[in-house]
Amino acid sequence: MKLGNVSVTYIETLVNAIHHCGKKPEPLLREFGLSLPELNDEQQQVSIARFMRLGAAAITLTQEPGLGLLMGKHAPIQQWGLAGLLALSAPNIKLAITALIDYECLTSESVRGESTLDHTEDSCNINFYSISPYTIYNLFIVESVLLSWLQTLRWLAKPEQLQAEVFFEFPAPAYANKFKQFFKCPVHFSQPFNKLVISTSSLTKYNRFKHQVMYNSLLATCEQKKKQLTFSARWQERVVRILSRELHGGQPTLELTAAQLGLSQWTLRRKLNEESTSFQKLLNQTRLDLALNYVKETPLSFSEIAYLLGFSSPEAFQRAFKRWTTKTPGQVRQIELHHSS
Repeated sequence: MKLGNVSVTYIETLVNAIHHCGKKPEPLLREFGLSLPELNDEQQQVSIARFMRLGAAAITLTQEPGLGLLMGKHAPIQQWGLAGLLALSAPNIKLAITALIDYECLTSESVRGESTLDHTEDSCNINFYSISPYTIYNLFIVESVLLSWLQTLRWLAKPEQLQAEVFFEFPAPAYANKFKQFFKCPVHFSQPFNKLVISTSSLTKYNRFKHQVMYNSLLATCEQKKKQLTFSARWQERVVRILSRELHGGQPTLELTAAQLGLSQWTLRRKLNEESTSFQKLLNQTRLDLALNYVKETPLSFSEIAYLLGFSSPEAFQRAFKRWTTKTPGQVRQIELHHSS
């Protein structure tokens, strides 16, 4: 199991930002085994880890630490594929937001990046969970996602009709002054969650590109494709998705996992047994797979990885990793660095 995949449409957004900085993206794409023609095929996907490394390399190339902000500003609505076209034709802003979040799974699948919606009396909160702690490898993703949401919604409703506020988990970076310039609304750092808050009064605003017939047709298509993704997954795959998300400084349980799937503990045990596996086996394998990805594909320290995987201490993680692979995390990382150099 990997950290996930994203459509190459997201790389097109990165390419737009690189062009805006006056640099040529082609050499960088070739370095990562990509080409511009591939970006025209929406069926093509790249791993989250590869996308993170590509983004970090693009920041180095452009010498622009706020590259994620440029990505968000220049993100085309086609970045979201069918979900973007559904949002484009939605009758109002509330349904446009719902389209982008509900059908995000059609263009990306990530165990360490997820968007959710919740509503209060006064606002709609569009939340984005990302792997932490934050580094150059994932900071740009959070910035680009939240700004691209806001830019799209403003484009649909006209900027002056949208009341928004933005919250980031990470502390204010050195280029924090650019955030207000790009978001053009209140921006808060060191918050409990990453989220874009849209006022309830803005949700009823008409989408100036609304097209009810097209919306109905696209909604049916998106729902069908989402169901195909859901129903084609075995129970163990559904469990692994939950475990990957919940393994963030904690220990997922059978009880909570079953509840998220709408099953009793006994029923989930039986379904997994029918697939010749168990909850504990999946938990151990998920931890191992994530550990290997974090060690090989990210610059996270081993203490940070231990926390992310719910270990009581870095030493406990190191012992478990060596038991799983016969090598220490440091040895595996050194081998990976040697192969990639």
